[in-house]
Amino acid sequence: MKRNAILILIVLFFIILGNEPIMAAAGGSIAKAITKSFWGKLLLFVLSVILLPLIIWVYLKEYFAVKKTMKDLQFLAISNRAFDWLSLKMRASEVFMRVQIAWDKNNIEEVSEWMDDWYWQNQKYIHLEKWEEKGQRNIVNIKKITDIKPLYVQSSNSQNAEDSRVILSIEAEMQDYLVRLSDNMIVEGDKEFKEVESVWTFIYKKGKWVVQNIEEGSTSLIYSKMENVVSAIPVNNQTA
Repeated sequence: MKRNAILILIVLFFIILGNEPIMAAAGGSIAKAITKSFWGKLLLFVLSVILLPLIIWVYLKEYFAVKKTMKDLQFLAISNRAFDWLSLKMRASEVFMRVQIAWDKNNIEEVSEWMDDWYWQNQKYIHLEKWEEKGQRNIVNIKKITDIKPLYVQSSNSQNAEDSRVILSIEAEMQDYLVRLSDNMIVEGDKEFKEVESVWTFIYKKGKWVVQNIEEGSTSLIYSKMENVVSAIPVNNQTA
């Protein structure tokens, strides 16, 4: 119980610290701006003081998880170039940009080949169509991707690495807000560019990495605590 309470406090802190939503932009919600108010800034300061040792622990936990995952990816890349970090990072960056652009256009179908079938349909029906019915639209504008880090890898035993997974933390400077189409008024969020972290799960399907899930940045702690599942796989020089 005590550990769960501490983890909840950490999650709350990082949501406030990053002005972050539960799944910003593609994924379903809107970036917040809690720390703009006096009380938000005061709460941030108090939490910073109280949770400083835990914050340091979280950063160290993620640092070592990234280092370990990077090493495991290098090992797997010897057998299959799909795990080559440079190629994987470039693929993740391209997918991130394409998905966010399609989300902004309210047309997730155009990136269906970059996403797991179930996931893109789920996002369409749960979020995009709901907003459309309300006469609203989620505006997303990416200025730049600032960081991509590997948190977790799970390799399959198949020769072509089919159904292997990687989980990445992706940070980007971006706009993310909801407008009412009838008068173009902002109903949630604002036009300010914010540093937003989200956690993307990629699954290897038919020779390429596709998005299987998108979560809020605070879930990175969960994946940083998980042990990678790494199995030696038959040599396959197929690219990601």
